[in-house]
Amino acid sequence: DSLPDAVAEAIREAGWSLEILEYGFPGRQRYTPYDYRDALARASFAVFLSATESQGLALAEAWMMGVATLVYDQGYMDEGGRRYVPSDAAPYLTYRTGAKFHSVEELRGILANLEAYRELWSPRAWAVRHLTDEAASMQVLRVLSCLARDQRHRMAPPPPPPTAAGEEAAAEEAAAEEAAAEE
Repeated sequence: DSLPDAVAEAIREAGWSLEILEYGFPGRQRYTPYDYRDALARASFAVFLSATESQGLALAEAWMMGVATLVYDQGYMDEGGRRYVPSDAAPYLTYRTGAKFHSVEELRGILANLEAYRELWSPRAWAVRHLTDEAASMQVLRVLSCLARDQRHRMAPPPPPPTAAGEEAAAEEAAAEEAAAEE
């Protein structure tokens, strides 16, 4: 069996119906972004089998609609005749937005415990907190604030070099401490 067929079978065995949207294959994409949005509006969760969702736009769209995502992660990526190991199929996926699975058996385990997973998931709340323009702007401001603080620290004048009088006073203080320690 191919992975998509085995995943579809596991979903059906768990009692769920499914709708398949293929994307990323030249000439095989049979849906529009509106079809995707409409499918998400009907979905209890979404399953992604792509080799990588490095930007995660499709995932973010699902999360913003409150749909958790189950993402297949094979642990490597083949591109341009090279294999990249390790590779993360969905680097932005968190336990609040869904789960990864590395095999059909692992997916079956997730589906068998879906109610427990759903108690952890809050994809829309997570996406609003982390993926909106406002969230990105606040992150940029935090980074700029840290950079400005660091720059001010580097621009502060260095402490003045010790003077001869200061060195003599420090030597006298050290000698007095040494004499007190000997008594």
